[in-house]
Amino acid sequence: MRTLHSVTLITSLLFLISCNKKNKILNALKTTAASDTVQISPEEINVANLAGYFAQNLQQRFTISPKNVTVVKGKKGLKVTVDPADLESLNGGKVDDKIVVTLIELTNVNDLFRSNVATTSDGRLLVSGGSYFVGMESGGQPLRLKPGRTITMDFPHITKGEMELFYGQKDQNGSMNWEVAGQKLELQREEISFTDSNRYAMKPFQEYAESLVETDRGKVFKSMDEEVYYYGKKSTLQQVVDTINRCEQKVFIERISFWPKDLPTDRVLDTNHLISLYGQRFLFILRTYQSIKHETAARERKQRYLDSLKASVKPTLGDQIQKYYAPAELNSLGCINCDRFYNGGETNVETELPITLLNSRIQYFVICKNFRGMLNGFDDFNENSSFVMNNLLVGEPVKIVAFAKNKGILYQAEHNFVVQRNQKPTIEFNVVTPERLSEIFGNNIKL
Repeated sequence: MRTLHSVTLITSLLFLISCNKKNKILNALKTTAASDTVQISPEEINVANLAGYFAQNLQQRFTISPKNVTVVKGKKGLKVTVDPADLESLNGGKVDDKIVVTLIELTNVNDLFRSNVATTSDGRLLVSGGSYFVGMESGGQPLRLKPGRTITMDFPHITKGEMELFYGQKDQNGSMNWEVAGQKLELQREEISFTDSNRYAMKPFQEYAESLVETDRGKVFKSMDEEVYYYGKKSTLQQVVDTINRCEQKVFIERISFWPKDLPTDRVLDTNHLISLYGQRFLFILRTYQSIKHETAARERKQRYLDSLKASVKPTLGDQIQKYYAPAELNSLGCINCDRFYNGGETNVETELPITLLNSRIQYFVICKNFRGMLNGFDDFNENSSFVMNNLLVGEPVKIVAFAKNKGILYQAEHNFVVQRNQKPTIEFNVVTPERLSEIFGNNIKL
């Protein structure tokens, strides 16, 4: 019986294939092991080939200058600051051609499953805060960091709890394992400049402001004795107001001041200095009572609009701002995990299999449903053993997805349950076509 193993994104990328190769995989899956003798070695199905084929659908590629420092940002928030001076080819050559940066961001369990990326470190489960791949090439040649150089990455904060970095490394058996990088991540909020309103709110506010200016403000007078002309006759401002209001109150004088409102009241003010700074203490505006009605209506419309924003408009940019960890300095490219160790009890889960799967190698995936995490492994089922899944999490709801091949026929099983000690869940395998197997890894399993 083989032990549980981790398969990371680097393994998947090594299996990236063209559309022509996809057909070869499907044909290989359909091939029947024609034999009339009892099979001693179990038939094996390796879904890493299919997972690798579909991993290319998650790739994001950016072409940048070899002369300037450039910040590349992925669709899900990962930011990589690329300084060409820190890069070299695998043979130590200088980078002169354009740089192609490849990013893959795995931020949910479906992405982890589709890419066949388990979240384990030396057999221990990790709670993933995002698994990422960062690769670079120039002139068709892979690039690496120069000795002693680092690359800055900003990881988005998508999982609660303290997180740290892990690097993907091969173990002695050729399987990938996530190794502790020894770097804790500290949460910080990204600092950017913005106005606390969005494109839906800006235009209506401008319209309200313009309408208020039009209805509220007229000519500013320095005194009530200032000369004005009313129907061609010269009068003072006070005389005009009295004439218009002789039969009905139609206009009034509003007194305004541009001086500060919080001037001290416990001492004599230097009025000459204040006048030099702000102008005359009081000014006068001739307004109509009708303008007050317009202003009141405009304010009511504005308040209704503000009330509707609370109920219907999405949060402003200030509410939606992305949280980031403090920038991290990494000493290598490739696979990086932003994780923490899962602390909880583990148990091995045994289940019975039908005789039709005798002498089969079962490849299984344990998808955690309460957090981003996935275990995977395989087990040989023969007359002397039952099918056992190792290191499952006691008390956690999970989804088991398993595959098998026997006498050239492909089988697949899905089962949801809460892991408990000493339980034997019934996992039902059904025949699956190669085309359906491709769809599973292409479209993900919906939890």
